[in-house]
Formats: sequence, C-alpha cells, structure tokens
Amino acid sequence: MEPINPPAMTENTDYQKVCAFQGMELGYIERSHWAIKKPHVLVELTPATRKNTLSWLPLLEGDYSSFKQALQMGVSEAALNNIAVDFPLQDLLVTALESHDDYWAQRGLSWAEAAQQVSELAEPLKTLMADKRVSQATRHAAKKLLFTAASL
Repeated sequence: MEPINPPAMTENTDYQKVCAFQGMELGYIERSHWAIKKPHVLVELTPATRKNTLSWLPLLEGDYSSFKQALQMGVSEAALNNIAVDFPLQDLLVTALESHDDYWAQRGLSWAEAAQQVSELAEPLKTLMADKRVSQATRHAAKKLLFTAASL
C-alpha cells in the first residue's frame, strides 16, 4: 500500500475539534469530512484518501472502548450529533488490515473484534489470512476472527 499525501489545510478551512485521543485531535472539516490534527499537521480524511492514509493508524494504539467513549462525548459536546455514525471506522480498520505491517494488522484485528465489525471486513480479513508479509500468528488470528464471526 502506497501512502497518500493528504491534502493540505487551507486558511479558510472550517475545522471543528471533536475529541482528543492517543495524542491526536479528531475534528470535522466544513461539516463534510473528518480530519486528524497532530502538532504542525492536519490530515484530512476525505472519502478519496482515508483508506490509504497511514497517519491515522496510531488511533489504534488505544483501546477501542475508550476511543468510542471519547468520540461520543466529543460529538455531544461539539453539538455534532449527526456525525457520530459518519466516523469512517471501517476505512481505518481496512487501512490497518491491508498495511502489510504485523503490528497494525494486530491492532486492526483487536479493534474489529471489539467494534463488532468483522462481517463488514470479510474481504480484508481473507486477504490478511494469505499475506505472507505478516506473521503466521497474525494470519491465524485473522482466520479465527473471520470464522468465529461466521459461525455466530
């Protein structure tokens, strides 16, 4: 996967902070898409770029339930109640599972299970099961997660 250079923030960008998590700030731009703000950088997560943007993978270093709680609280405080369902969690998880990196794939598997997003990720999980660039343990964990979810 080739990282995509995210679009730069313009001075006229209407950025609204939603929450902070794992040393990053999550916000919403012009009420149309999400962004991640790190020191000196704003990464816009547009529908065209978010599946291959590696900059947001560090969100996965935290606990999914803590992330969900921070996001829900931030959305409520920012009076943006209609956007909580719009957070592109599936794209974040696909990016992790398709990263060809054992660490991020493991974090993605953990979040997929916690978020109960397994059935939506069947294809990336099948791809991960065959990816020789990740460890056998990660490939087996993907297989177990996929087939456990399928049997429920």
